[in-house]
Amino acid sequence: MSKESDEGVRLPKLAKWTSLNLPFSHVSGTLLHPGQFTRHNFQCPQSQHHTPAALPLPMRFLLRNNLPPLLFRLPKPPVLRLVRTAKTVSVVPVSKIKFDPPPTPLPPFISYPPVIQQAYDRIQQYPNAIVLTRVGSFYEAYFDNAPLVSSLLGIKLAQRKTVRGTVQMAGFPITQMPRYLRILVQEMGKDVVVCEEVSTESGIQRRVERIVSPGTYLEDDTDTSGETSGSSAIGRNWLLSVVKEGDDVGLAWSEIATGESFVRVCREDEVLAEVDRIEPREILVDDRLVDIKQVLEEAGNRAGIVAKFVDVEDMALSPKKWDLVREKAGIERLLPEEMAALNLLFGYVSQQFGDNKPDLQPPIRWKEKDAMVLDNNALRSLEIVKTAQDGGYIGSLLHTVRRTVTKGGTRLLRDWLTTPLMSLPEIEKRQEMVSIFVKNQYMLNELRSRLKETRDIRTIRQKLVLGKGDPDELISLARTIRTASSIKATLDDYLSMRKTTGGTILKHKFTDLEIPVKLANTIEKAIDEEGVNKKHILDAEAAAQAGEDAEQVVAAVEEAATASEEPTLKVRRKPKVEKDDREKDAWIMKKNASRALAQLHRELETYYVKKDQLTQKLRESYEAPTLTLKWSSSLSHHVHVRGKDAIRSLKQLGLQPKSLTSSRSTKTFHAPEWTHLGTLLESQRQQIRFAEQELFHKLRLKVIADSAALRRISDLLETLDVLLSFATIATELGWTRPTVLKPTVAKRITRLLAATHPALPLAPPPEEVTVSTLGKPHRLIVLTGPNMSGKSTLLKMIGLLQVLAQVGSYIPCKEKSTLTIVDRIFTRVNATDSLLLNTSRFKSEVLELKAILDHGTKDSLVLLDEPLTSTDPTSALALTYSVVIEVFNRMKVGRVVLATHFGKLVEMLDELKTNRAHVGFWKTGIWEDEDGDWGYIRSITEGVSKGSEALRVAGEVGLSTNVVARAETVKDGLQGKRAY
Repeated sequence: MSKESDEGVRLPKLAKWTSLNLPFSHVSGTLLHPGQFTRHNFQCPQSQHHTPAALPLPMRFLLRNNLPPLLFRLPKPPVLRLVRTAKTVSVVPVSKIKFDPPPTPLPPFISYPPVIQQAYDRIQQYPNAIVLTRVGSFYEAYFDNAPLVSSLLGIKLAQRKTVRGTVQMAGFPITQMPRYLRILVQEMGKDVVVCEEVSTESGIQRRVERIVSPGTYLEDDTDTSGETSGSSAIGRNWLLSVVKEGDDVGLAWSEIATGESFVRVCREDEVLAEVDRIEPREILVDDRLVDIKQVLEEAGNRAGIVAKFVDVEDMALSPKKWDLVREKAGIERLLPEEMAALNLLFGYVSQQFGDNKPDLQPPIRWKEKDAMVLDNNALRSLEIVKTAQDGGYIGSLLHTVRRTVTKGGTRLLRDWLTTPLMSLPEIEKRQEMVSIFVKNQYMLNELRSRLKETRDIRTIRQKLVLGKGDPDELISLARTIRTASSIKATLDDYLSMRKTTGGTILKHKFTDLEIPVKLANTIEKAIDEEGVNKKHILDAEAAAQAGEDAEQVVAAVEEAATASEEPTLKVRRKPKVEKDDREKDAWIMKKNASRALAQLHRELETYYVKKDQLTQKLRESYEAPTLTLKWSSSLSHHVHVRGKDAIRSLKQLGLQPKSLTSSRSTKTFHAPEWTHLGTLLESQRQQIRFAEQELFHKLRLKVIADSAALRRISDLLETLDVLLSFATIATELGWTRPTVLKPTVAKRITRLLAATHPALPLAPPPEEVTVSTLGKPHRLIVLTGPNMSGKSTLLKMIGLLQVLAQVGSYIPCKEKSTLTIVDRIFTRVNATDSLLLNTSRFKSEVLELKAILDHGTKDSLVLLDEPLTSTDPTSALALTYSVVIEVFNRMKVGRVVLATHFGKLVEMLDELKTNRAHVGFWKTGIWEDEDGDWGYIRSITEGVSKGSEALRVAGEVGLSTNVVARAETVKDGLQGKRAY
């Protein structure tokens, strides 16, 4: 080799990333390794047929494997020094050249059969959801989804053999989809991806129609009247988004089925209380809210709420793309926090529904000052919607007072009970309207009877918007519009003859109501109700047949072994004969619903006449009076001859058409005339179906166009239903109208005369607790009494009557009572611990008391039931006294009711010198006669109870005599009455 040249050759300036083809046999220099970007010195000797060991390992690998040139990253133009060598020629016989063997081609990718491959792709796309794929008349789950679906739904788990191995699968008929979807989504809290069949040029594809999650669940049972018993009749399906924006938190919640939407702004520490009040089914939480993440998870676990923590930037939808809200009036006035929450909510809903998006009403701002605040403790302790013991509906205040007859009315009643009014004029308006129906039983019963005929306009409209409605929904909508019109006319006639305050309010509400009677007329002129009913009968027969085939299909799937083609299932069934008689056609539209439809029906009738003529012609030709023209799925259009005489006649005439099936008494065969005519007949039917669908679509658009009017009708019918419910229970149980005062009145009054607990009619008689009088202007009421004498029930009763009064209802008092409006109700009842939140019972009690001290006002009502009993008596006594004094003196809370067994606490409170007139002592008690018999005095009287009578009560409920006697001895010793 010659001496290296000192001359350097500078390469031209290169891009950031470039490739160089370098003659490695003649070059030495520096190489940039693309992975590590480190310099490696190398020098390649001339004419070497093996990879030089001097090269760095990455370069040796590239040369040995004949790979493409390296990528060089050259931040600065590199300098390569070239080495000149002597020119030599080497001659090598071709036979001695060793060539590498040609590379072995990769085997072709083996995929699953199309339907399974499509399901596999969807499962990879949605790993956290259950994917249900439509296959003919079944929905099927595959792979890891199959065992889960089989377990949750209790259906059989099968296996399908494919060229890539055995695949687990589970399926069910499409007729079972509503029931199974409710189980998976509503009961189990799963997300379900529904893939439907779509015909394309390349074949049948399975497209994601929508993703069903707990908060976007729409499918419901067929009952829309609200007569359903149990909690299913009162459930709301709220979807809530929680987004951090600045120092505050924005909330937005919507119920997709009804289209109702609300927004509000709150502090971060108020989010949990809002979750308890709204009771969403699903929460979308900004993942930046790390401080409340664990709290929301705890709330979700306790209440069955599905909480999802999401990246807001990835999912939020710009307001410019808000196609979910058609009426955008007022949106520009929303706060940034509210907008951020709506962006997340609408983005999620758009993602879940795909192309068919719901229509949501413009969001309504929730104003805290307009309603009494009931935090999660108050809702749970007072059992407004659910009972504290088991979280059930039976026994709650909602269950007790509910007399609504529509689903919309029940929803509104629940909303009213959880958000009582703060406005005295609005409360009095409701009371005035209720009083009209209390005084007129005929009107009350007549209107309730008519309301039972209505259906839920909100859900019907939303289904039609989503393309899920059917003719039944349109018929129900038209009837509801007619009923609303008749209710308006009845109220106008009645109220025009009676001039009352409530009548004026009602008349004003309904006078301005625009009833879209024209829409009802259009629907009634188009929909053929008799035809719709006939279609239901045919569909029921088809569903029954599908149910019979289901087990055969599952069995066939287990045995099916296929290659790359889609499995073909053979199910044995009897040939299904189509009912082709003109009287058995089921049309959903009237024949004269449109000119085009009328023309199509006339042409169809012409084909029926031709069919009759052909039937008669063939009967005469074949001398077979039993000959009929039929169609079946297996034989298509065919001629059917029944009877031995007819068969014999065919033979005598020398007519022996090629038989499709034959027996001694029947024969079927094809006739070209019938095949041609039958094809035309079926084509005409199909054209009529297309025309009906087009007309149905136009009716849907008319309904959507009248959405605003329909929403107002729904609002008034729901309000009327709740008012009639209040009047009904007042009449049934003899409740009275309370006097409600503004909180600005000097003396804040809670005067309950002969009051009882609202749930008393549902409870056994011994549970009765009556307040004979509670009317003195005391701001602090200390309640004492024996165990089981009704102190806790009394506290709840006071809170519940306050709620009922502020929603405009009558209350369970035999005499007229008076209450002052309160802005919040605080309760300290039945504290519990939480392992997840590392919260003991004592800590829970302290946190509840802290909430009272932090948020209580002069207009609040505080109900304390034996607070701080989870610690030692001395500390509990000291803390309770300190809290009461703080609330009473510094905060001047409007009304505090304290139930206690601490006699010393009573003495300490009795010694208060300041504001002594504002402290009252009330008690329950027991009676005892000369024979030793005793019982509870459940009426509340003024004074202080002498003791808890705990040992006597313990013996009464069944504790052994020995244990009670020993306890008496110990108690006497502790009290110093005798030594032991």
